[in-house]
Amino acid sequence: MSKTAVVVGGAFNPITIAHLMMGYKAKELFPDVDILFVPSGINFQKSWKNVDSTFLKDRDKILYDVFKERPEFQLLNIKDKTDLAATDTVDYLKSIGYTDIYLCIGADKINEVSAWKDSERLVQTVHFLIYTRAGYEIENILPHSIVIDTPPEYNGISSTKVRECIKQNKSIKQMVPIEVYNFYRKER
Repeated sequence: MSKTAVVVGGAFNPITIAHLMMGYKAKELFPDVDILFVPSGINFQKSWKNVDSTFLKDRDKILYDVFKERPEFQLLNIKDKTDLAATDTVDYLKSIGYTDIYLCIGADKINEVSAWKDSERLVQTVHFLIYTRAGYEIENILPHSIVIDTPPEYNGISSTKVRECIKQNKSIKQMVPIEVYNFYRKER
């Protein structure tokens, strides 16, 4: 019997309602599969200067709080593997019995996939759920892909934008789960 997982991965620095929307849209498409949120280490393609070390220090606890209230999702925190590549996550999931794996990816990240570790093998062994993003055309469609329209109200939301708002003392309440909002409210 096949066991299917949809993976929403990321640094979640911090997690946003757009990340959760990806999970909800995947659940609409595949109501009977496991929706796994997998926090990564610091992405090797991103600059350390954009890292919110205050949040990362408490990220595991905050993510636990976020998903404790959302039983339709599972938080898969692969301990002692802070620099996991997508292929490492896929290999781990296969080792625990998943046979069909869907990776969620924003349209803005499609062109980066070829730079990922073992990208050729990855593209041949998983399916992709590609979420549209304003300002990004989906030209290089990956094999085994499904394109999902992102609702317009989520298009401008990103972890980067949330961090920028925090630095500028602007509200993040409409962009993040309440657990993240409460964390930053206490930190100020």
